[in-house]
Amino acid sequence: MATKWINRFEFWALCVIPIPALYLTIGSAWFVTGLLLYALWYRPFVHIYRLRKLGVIEVAEAWRFFMPLYSNKYLRELWLG
Repeated sequence: MATKWINRFEFWALCVIPIPALYLTIGSAWFVTGLLLYALWYRPFVHIYRLRKLGVIEVAEAWRFFMPLYSNKYLRELWLG
C-alpha cells in the first residue's frame, strides 16, 4: 500500500512541480510558451510513463497520448491508480 502512495506522489509531483518552476526560472514573458510545451510534450510523456508503469497501456498505444484530450480516457488510472 505504501508503494502505491509513493507512485501516486511521484506522478503528482511530476505533473505539478514543473509549473511553478517554469514560472520562476524563465519569468512571465516566456511562461505561455513554456506552458504550451508542457501541455503538448511533457505531460503526454508523463502520462505514458505512468500508464506503462501501471500496465494499463501497451507501447503501440503510446503515440495516441499526443492527441488532445486522449488521456481523459484514463483519468482514473492516472490520478488514482
